[in-house]
Amino acid sequence: MDGNRIIFCVLFIGVGGLFALIGVALLSGTISFLRRSVRTTGTVVGHMGDEQQKGWVQMLLPPIVEFTDEGEKTHRVAITERDKLLGCAVGARIPIRYNRNNPGEVRRPSMIWMWLVPLMFAGVGLLALVIGVLVWILQMPVQGPM
Repeated sequence: MDGNRIIFCVLFIGVGGLFALIGVALLSGTISFLRRSVRTTGTVVGHMGDEQQKGWVQMLLPPIVEFTDEGEKTHRVAITERDKLLGCAVGARIPIRYNRNNPGEVRRPSMIWMWLVPLMFAGVGLLALVIGVLVWILQMPVQGPM
C-alpha cells in the first residue's frame, strides 16, 4: 500500500471515529435528558438582549420562558444554547421539557436538535469509518500459500 492510500485510510478512520464519538455523545446526552425531564408548556414572556429591538429581529433573540413545574412553582428561564432561534413572539405558548431535579435546565423538544443532528454525526462518522477500514483491508497485499 502506498503512502497516499495510508494517509487516506488514516484520515477517514480518524475523522470518522471522531464524528461517530461526537454523535454517540450527543445521543447519550439527549437520552439522559429525556429520562430525567418532564414535558410541559411554557409562555414566552420576553427575549434576552437589547430591549430596543422590535419585530422579527427581537424574535431571533433567545426567548425567556415562564412555566410551572410539578410542584406548582413558577420558573422563568432563558432558552439559550441550541434552541435560541425559536422565532416565538411574546405571549406564545410553546412545548418545553425541563429537568425535574434542576428546573433551570430547559429545552424545546426539537426533532432536529434532539435526534437528527446526533444521528447525522453518528451516521456520517460510521460511514467514513467503514470506508476507511474497507479501503485499508482491500488494499492489503494478498499472500498466497507458503
